[in-house]
Amino acid sequence: MQLQNPFLLSKYMNEAFRNYHGSLLAYDDGLARGDTVLASALHRNFFLQQEHDGQFTHLEHMVRYVHHSLYWLSLHSSEAVLAGIVHLPTIAELPPIPAELTSLLRERQAATSTQAATSSTTTRTSDTSR
Repeated sequence: MQLQNPFLLSKYMNEAFRNYHGSLLAYDDGLARGDTVLASALHRNFFLQQEHDGQFTHLEHMVRYVHHSLYWLSLHSSEAVLAGIVHLPTIAELPPIPAELTSLLRERQAATSTQAATSSTTTRTSDTSR
C-alpha cells in the first residue's frame, strides 16, 4: 500500500513517532521502577491487541531478555555499540529462569498488585472525604 496523500502520511508518521517515544519512556520507567512495571509496558506494546496463551511466561522471558541485553551491552564500549559491532544473544541462548526466581517474580507481582489496589482505594477514600 502506498500513501499518495501527504497529509495522511504526515499523520501516520507523527503517530508512529509518538508511539515509539511512548514505548521508550515506558520501558525506561519500567527499568527504573522494577520488573512489574517493565512487564506491564512490554505487555501493552506486544500483547494488548491479541489473545495470547502463556502471556505470563512470555513476559517473564522478555523481562529477562531485557535485563540480559542491558548487561551484555554494558560489557562493550559505547563505540562498539554505536558502530553496530555488538550482537545481542537470542533468547534461546539465555540460561533458563530458575524456578525460585519465577516464584519470586510471581510473589512480587502479587504484592505490587495488592499495594496498587490499596493505594488506589486510599486515594479514592481521601478524595471523597474532601
